[in-house]
Amino acid sequence: MRIPEYRKVKVSVINLKIDVKMKNKEMGASKKKLRTGKYKDLSDKLMQDFKSEYKPDFNIERVALNIYVFGDQKIVTKVNYGLLCVREEIGLIPITKFY
Repeated sequence: MRIPEYRKVKVSVINLKIDVKMKNKEMGASKKKLRTGKYKDLSDKLMQDFKSEYKPDFNIERVALNIYVFGDQKIVTKVNYGLLCVREEIGLIPITKFY
């Protein structure tokens, strides 16, 4: 392929990408999909399962991704091999042992 032909192909591909972006913008499509449903992520689902199973007498609320207020204490969680774990000074502790 000669250089002028390559440039024409490149320009047409760029124009096509711009056209697709404009169409998406007109239709209201965005890059981020809104999450619908009860849970925002896996740690949130596991925390809700923990709440329903153990029914703690204090309030547990989500502050940010993997950060919860657990009674009067702020905890950081991580899903480790399908278990919800709490970060402590010594490492990760399953939330059932932490409770």
